[in-house]
Amino acid sequence: MSIHNIKSNYLLGEITIIIFSRDRHQKLKKVLEYWGTIPVKVIVLHRTLVPLSISDVPNNTNYIVSDLNYADRAKIALELIRTEFSIICSDDEVYLMSALFKMVKIMYQDINLKSIGGQCIAISNYGNKIAASKAYGELFRYSLVSNNATARLEMHLFQNLRKVPVGGMYRLMRSEDMSSLLKIFSKATSITSPYVFEVTGEIFTALIGNCTYLDEVYWIRNWDSEIVSTNDWDRNNNFSDWWFNYSNLSLRDKWIQSIAKESQTDIDILQLTLILNHYLFNQKSDNRKDYKKRKYRSKHFFNAKYFLRKILPFVKQVKVLDSLLVELSKEGRVFNDEEIAKACEYVL
Repeated sequence: MSIHNIKSNYLLGEITIIIFSRDRHQKLKKVLEYWGTIPVKVIVLHRTLVPLSISDVPNNTNYIVSDLNYADRAKIALELIRTEFSIICSDDEVYLMSALFKMVKIMYQDINLKSIGGQCIAISNYGNKIAASKAYGELFRYSLVSNNATARLEMHLFQNLRKVPVGGMYRLMRSEDMSSLLKIFSKATSITSPYVFEVTGEIFTALIGNCTYLDEVYWIRNWDSEIVSTNDWDRNNNFSDWWFNYSNLSLRDKWIQSIAKESQTDIDILQLTLILNHYLFNQKSDNRKDYKKRKYRSKHFFNAKYFLRKILPFVKQVKVLDSLLVELSKEGRVFNDEEIAKACEYVL
């Protein structure tokens, strides 16, 4: 083994991948097979009545079966992290090894950097090809740098971006910060909107310190899967509606206080509340609309028969993966074709 490979394995070994899954056994098995080929640590919190077979769980994976909700499983996860860095990942998506390696190196070199992301590709089956698009394109060469926590949050929510994404919780961060984030998650047991976790991640990562996004593609998203939506995980219950429901004032105040406490900043509670009031009131992207669009796309757009029957006139609008990669390369995004091709096999 070369010195480079030894160093790579050592640094990757300092990463824990945290996966929250609910049933979806086949999807989880495929991504675990992928993670089993990479020298990272993996924690899976699987909400299911039928656990995976032991043979489907790689040696680098701590597989926990629990019937608890997301918040309570977050409390379990924060007690299990033993590495320097960690990142949350969906149960049907993956991160690329080369990008994770570079992220860890940068985090070691810059002690002021609190979280780091990269470029994202969303993929779906399209006949015998893979359709692909840029996801979170507004985060290309994005960074958030300020010595003031309030300034960082306002820059992120109001100034830097036309549309604030929900990718904060899917960045690599130092594990002490991840533990704090998971602790906030664990206190959200009574908050009925599932979007609370993504919103929390966005606010928390802006408050704790500087962040940056690499030019490297690091995240392969699955836009072929149906989104999980159940009675106790209702994707139609968007966070803005929950926030402005006055019956939730007490829960809202406790949530804000937990963010302020765990972020270890001197931000004023009233000021944080006013910022969130402004942001959520003026939020351009309604989570409910996003859910309906994605559900429609998952159900119809990439179904070949439906496509041929209804959407054939717009065929030129669909990009296959190879075409998108050519475009990304011209724009300055960095990736390895073979690595992406391998990752796609495990995602779709």
